Amino acid sequence: MSSVLRHDHVFNNEIPLCDVHTKESKQAIEQLFLKHRISYYLEWKKFGFFKNLLRSLFGKKGDVYTVKINRAEILKAVTIIQSAGVDDIVFSEYVEVKDNADKQAKDNASSK
Repeated sequence: MSSVLRHDHVFNNEIPLCDVHTKESKQAIEQLFLKHRISYYLEWKKFGFFKNLLRSLFGKKGDVYTVKINRAEILKAVTIIQSAGVDDIVFSEYVEVKDNADKQAKDNASSK
């Protein structure tokens, strides 16, 4: 049986959206993405012994998760997270997080 794909293409459009630092925030993001039908992947960051020791000395407890989504759904996901006001997340460098006023100002300037 021959392969359907005849070229060596890689279809990996999954990019990191944000790091989540609390279980409550992780559950809130999961519920939002399920409600708005956004597919996602949670990657648990595993730290080594010394990193865990340093985290505990500086008062950082709990796990850290990286939320990955499809590149095409970035704008929708960021808008949903910002409108819900989810705390304890850090957006990745792939995501431009700006206020809605800045976006509207740029749109108005470009339309003139």
